[in-house]
Amino acid sequence: MRRFHHLYPLILIIFPFAFSLPAKDNEAEFIDPDVIEMAPFVVYGGIIDTIDGFTEDDYHGDNPVVLGFREDFNNLLLGFHRKLLINEHKMMTRTLEMEQGFHADLNALGNSFGIRPVDRRKNMFHREKAITNRLVKDPFFLIDAMIVWDADRLERYKDRLPVSKYANDIRYNAEDDRWERRITTRWNVFFVKQNGNSFATHKEQGLNLDTNRGYHLIERGLPDDIVPHAFQKVRLTYPIFVNSFEPANVQIERLQKTLISNLYQIYDPYSWIARRNQRLRMRGKFQGDFKYNVNKVKFPVSDQNWFKNVLSNFLLDIVTIKYHGPNEIYDNEMLNKVNVNKNLLGVGFDLLNWYPEDNRSIDYEVNVGTRASVNFNNTNGARWVMVDAYRRYGIQVLELIRHELNLLAKEKKTMPAKQLVKKVLSQVTGTDADTYIKLAEKAQKQELEKFAYELR
Repeated sequence: MRRFHHLYPLILIIFPFAFSLPAKDNEAEFIDPDVIEMAPFVVYGGIIDTIDGFTEDDYHGDNPVVLGFREDFNNLLLGFHRKLLINEHKMMTRTLEMEQGFHADLNALGNSFGIRPVDRRKNMFHREKAITNRLVKDPFFLIDAMIVWDADRLERYKDRLPVSKYANDIRYNAEDDRWERRITTRWNVFFVKQNGNSFATHKEQGLNLDTNRGYHLIERGLPDDIVPHAFQKVRLTYPIFVNSFEPANVQIERLQKTLISNLYQIYDPYSWIARRNQRLRMRGKFQGDFKYNVNKVKFPVSDQNWFKNVLSNFLLDIVTIKYHGPNEIYDNEMLNKVNVNKNLLGVGFDLLNWYPEDNRSIDYEVNVGTRASVNFNNTNGARWVMVDAYRRYGIQVLELIRHELNLLAKEKKTMPAKQLVKKVLSQVTGTDADTYIKLAEKAQKQELEKFAYELR
């Protein structure tokens, strides 16, 4: 019997600067009052449809694990949906508040070097707002049914799959001597822009529900003018295993915890912009505008390009460390340098190519990553030497650079840029600059390697 759908009207009380449904579907703006009003969600009401994996028919058994887990399934899904919206709102509010201080401090530091101020970003989070307005009105992640597999009965199928259209989402892992489940999805986006041009893209995701390892492949990111109705619904089924040798309460608790863990990875509409751990870093256009303004300044040094890149990175890193801590700059660097980080989902990378028809691939070797260069002679390598100096000796490093530049300007002289920086490093460390640089390069390379495959 199919489940009876109940209406669940929701009102989420949120603090200032909240979301509500826009007047038109192609608008996505922060408005008052301070409430997120969610439409009634028929799809999350009642009891989840339950299907026997072997017969492909409705499940009519009385297994207490199945009955107990499906009773809470939609409540868990609905609860996660609410939490997703609330957490995203809190994150955006916190980021906007932090960005004000970040912007002010960066401009203050830049001004002390004669660098023009950077305008604050206008219309931030347009894509996040579009996604939120869609989720408030109509969730586009739908689990149509729970597929029940009797683990006792599966014992005879270790060398072959049951004849069932749902069997492609399970496999026997001989190495670990256990059955495993997976979910694979394709998320499609399509809309017609105001200029009449159409935009289409998609992303593919897959997750091993038992190892929590998977893949995340985005064809291309979303444009700033994305609209809520562009996101097409994603429909899938969720497989579970039940057995006769474990207490029912133990199995139910494990299934509940696993579902939440799985949802955290696969049900993240905001990862359309980028993977969860690559979003909302103080980079992008803001950094580009700041570096553009740095390049407009004529400093009294030779090697202008090297110095301007080192100085702009140094100023950005100082402010980033203040607001986000030093781990942010290492994490961001290695997320971009190690290829697999952009496609990894969950706790590890797995393309889930279980069967001959599965042919997902990537254009790089998973275990061969491009490491960050830590060499004082190139601008990116020098960046990490300066970070090392700042973390050890603080703002004194920057003040000495400014002092040396002012002296040169006053005397109308120039100095090789690397020589100037080495002079400062020698002064602040009280040792030979070349000796310190070698030690700093080694220390920073080790620090960066810690973040090669870190996920937060």
